Amino acid sequence: MYFCYIKSALKSLWKNRFYSGINIIGLAIGIAAVILILLYLQYEASFDRFHKNGKDIYRIDVTWQWEGREDASSTKFLAPVGPTIKAEYPEVEDFTRLRGPFSDYFYLDGKPIKIETILHADSSFFTMLTFNLASGDRERALTDPYSIVLSKRTAKRIFGTEDVIGRTIQTDVGDLYTITAVADDPHVNSSIQFDMLISFSTLYTQPYMHMGWNGGNQYVTFLKPHPHADPEALESKFPAMIETYLGHTDIKFILRLQPLEKIHLFYEPGMIFKQILLFGSIALLILIVAGINFINLSLAQSMKRAKEIGVRKVVGAEKKSLAAQFLTESVLSSLIATLFAVLLVELVFPMYRQLIGRELPDIKSATLCTNVPHRGFEANGYLPEGFDTWKIMWIVYGDEDFLSTFDIQLVRGRNFDSSRPTDKDAYLVNEKLAQSLGWGNPIGKTIQRGGICLSNWHQLVDLFWRRSACGFSCAGDHQYDSDQSGDCESG
Repeated sequence: MYFCYIKSALKSLWKNRFYSGINIIGLAIGIAAVILILLYLQYEASFDRFHKNGKDIYRIDVTWQWEGREDASSTKFLAPVGPTIKAEYPEVEDFTRLRGPFSDYFYLDGKPIKIETILHADSSFFTMLTFNLASGDRERALTDPYSIVLSKRTAKRIFGTEDVIGRTIQTDVGDLYTITAVADDPHVNSSIQFDMLISFSTLYTQPYMHMGWNGGNQYVTFLKPHPHADPEALESKFPAMIETYLGHTDIKFILRLQPLEKIHLFYEPGMIFKQILLFGSIALLILIVAGINFINLSLAQSMKRAKEIGVRKVVGAEKKSLAAQFLTESVLSSLIATLFAVLLVELVFPMYRQLIGRELPDIKSATLCTNVPHRGFEANGYLPEGFDTWKIMWIVYGDEDFLSTFDIQLVRGRNFDSSRPTDKDAYLVNEKLAQSLGWGNPIGKTIQRGGICLSNWHQLVDLFWRRSACGFSCAGDHQYDSDQSGDCESG
């Protein structure tokens, strides 16, 4: 009997193939749009969920309070935070720290090779996080200074093979790094991406990295409390630790824990979770509209079949058999539409993936800087000219295109100039910093950091950072000044 219904439905669809085709194509396009949106939502929601212990891993976020208000937040803080927390709080099982990402040139047989995504990582990186090694010892790969781990794609690009353990590459200053392991390429749905990992212990051999409590805010720390530990109770202990090691300052540091599996959705720039809600609502709306359109066209077509229905009733067709017949036609049309929708998704998916993942708007200006606006800045201790006490200042490296890219105006002085070798130690300040330091004319003033004296040639109008002071430095080997913690606002 069911076969008869299907056979009759196919005959009816073929007989009214023009209207049936319009109905099926409309529904297929709607279903295809919904499938594509759901694939995007599934991809975004899958970030960082491949880690074996992901539910028990947290990233430290630090918020700066200035004069009683929260002025900025960042995931980058001081290097000793992780080791100190593990040593003082028994509920913390492990930690790992990252620095970067950044890019740099390495040399193999005198040939320069650019590595795009480099991280410094603790020795616990592979034991705490689920990144698989193709070769090497996951417990010792990042233990010794000047040890590096390459991703598979990087190893093949540089050496043409994955069998590279024990081989070396060097920097332009002659530092020799030994390859101790090769890692599988990171998952595309991982918040942590890398082409090369350098052992975190390497940083302790470089005095200018400032690895103590007076060091630079450039290290991301992940914690792994014991499974039954209370994250909120752990957070409540952090203020006492900060007070112990940093003392009382005008800036209050508030440390919070961000669950690893929620970082991409809730804590990364771009409001991903709001995008998911928006696209989910759009998918539901598309499905509803497609369904209403399908029903309307089907009803309109059924009105033309009143004569057919009457004849069937005359020859003895029951009401339930007629309902089953029309229901079969609708279900069959829906199945055909779904099949076409899947084929359409397969056809457009490569272009769709490129559209949502790679296409960029027209680029009018670009700049190199160490921190992305709205994501917080590094903070270091500096000694301004005329002061005998160190001050915490917020900093960002930027090149000579920084001002034009962010449309920042100069009050006096000049911009960075790559043709001037001395500009590697130059810096810019905004008006608020100059005022807070009592510098009526800041041009020519110096600021010291770790024995390095920086010279000020520039002053910015207080547009880009509005609420407190800040400064910038030319991209180079040394950091410049800043004394700000406001959100970045384009002027």
